[in-house]
Amino acid sequence: MQRILGTIRKAIVDYNMINDGDKIAVGLSGGKDSITLLYALNTFKKYLSYNIEIVGLSINPGFDGFDTSNLEKACEELNIPFIVKESRNQTNCF
Repeated sequence: MQRILGTIRKAIVDYNMINDGDKIAVGLSGGKDSITLLYALNTFKKYLSYNIEIVGLSINPGFDGFDTSNLEKACEELNIPFIVKESRNQTNCF
């Protein structure tokens, strides 16, 4: 995990990716990459010299069995707001 955090920190600093007052929405799919990014940014938030806000965001595609409970639980544990947006019905787009 230290290697991942180091790589993310280097990218943040080298490319000036985060600034004071930024609100960062992390798209959460439930995969390892998005969850790792959420945890990493939350870790950096504790050590940054400026204030940022992190929000977890997921899109409900409308599939049967789509479940965001694990994502909601992860955000709750980190005290990060979690938002689920419904996708639009695409059946009548043609």
